[in-house]
Amino acid sequence: MILRLAAIFFTGIFLSACDNTNQSAKVGVVLDEKTLQAATTPAAYYEYLWCKRGENWTQEASMEFVADWNAEIEKLENTVEGAFGYQPRGEADDRFDGLWALRWADEETMTAGWEEYEKAGINDRLQEKYPDHLSCGNTVGQDRYGFVTYQPLDAPEGFASESPYYLENNFCSYKEGRSIDDFRPFMLEQFIPYIQASKAQGLYQGYWFLVGVPVDVSPEPGDFNWIHFSTSAEESARDNMIFENSKGGQELQAKMLEILKCSEPRKWDGYVIR
Repeated sequence: MILRLAAIFFTGIFLSACDNTNQSAKVGVVLDEKTLQAATTPAAYYEYLWCKRGENWTQEASMEFVADWNAEIEKLENTVEGAFGYQPRGEADDRFDGLWALRWADEETMTAGWEEYEKAGINDRLQEKYPDHLSCGNTVGQDRYGFVTYQPLDAPEGFASESPYYLENNFCSYKEGRSIDDFRPFMLEQFIPYIQASKAQGLYQGYWFLVGVPVDVSPEPGDFNWIHFSTSAEESARDNMIFENSKGGQELQAKMLEILKCSEPRKWDGYVIR
């Protein structure tokens, strides 16, 4: 679900976007230990590679390429926990045709994994077998970006069992005079419990999110990247309508807008690669 506001997750802060109908946002419930741990500990290190399709790209060849890529990296000691393809919806971007999102356990595993990948000659073999098929970024800060990423909510059971799923992202910054000290108590004492209460009442069942803090360089202006996942664009639109028209959602959104300034959401179709 994507809201017209944003969230950060930095040393114990994050947000989501859900709501009951007329319930106030002032929940004030103490988080359980599992959720508190997820809200304050990085879940993974994500890399986003900008990718361009070549003259020989086809859907069939892409499926074969992904199968061979998976078989190759399966032999490595340090490899990704997951990989996903993001296809932009709407307006095209000259910088890329799509993104590959790589989920690593941490930054150290990422560094070791790329060293193994290069030494094994995997890219050379794939490029030889699939010439002018797909070219993905490998220059950090130019077409490859890393984020320390937090995941306060589990992905719903069975999520992405059907492709594509749907996601949006916003880059967000603190407003002048605001900081994590303004945001932390709001997140931990009100927002997160409110999300959990909403889900317990049957709302926003397909929604979850990630918050990524950029390492060194961000591809867009902002202190963090808030990524929202839903099973479909239709579900996301419905959830947003409920949130924006509910008492609790309006209270939370007003508070968030006092603290954060966020970009307009960018929309994507998501596919599981690994």
